[in-house]
Amino acid sequence: CNLYKSAIFRSVFELFTVNYREFSANAIFNDLEDNITNRIRKLRYLSGLSQIEFGKKVNRKVITVGQWERGIFNPSLPSKRKIIKAFNLPKNYLD
Repeated sequence: CNLYKSAIFRSVFELFTVNYREFSANAIFNDLEDNITNRIRKLRYLSGLSQIEFGKKVNRKVITVGQWERGIFNPSLPSKRKIIKAFNLPKNYLD
């Protein structure tokens, strides 16, 4: 019985976490300019990933992800392709 309650709690908690993340992302990102820097930051945030985890998922170093998010550099075409493939995004998402 405790295992069942634990599974229900976990499901509700995960649903709450996702909904809260989407809600707070809308509040945080609505006022930001729609550019590649903010799209990457929002994508990472909504995925619940740290910069390290995001970098591992797209096979890039954490410093590179940080530079993308700060607008120091934009991702190269191969990096854009990796991000699009890793997160199953539309091909023009990072244009």
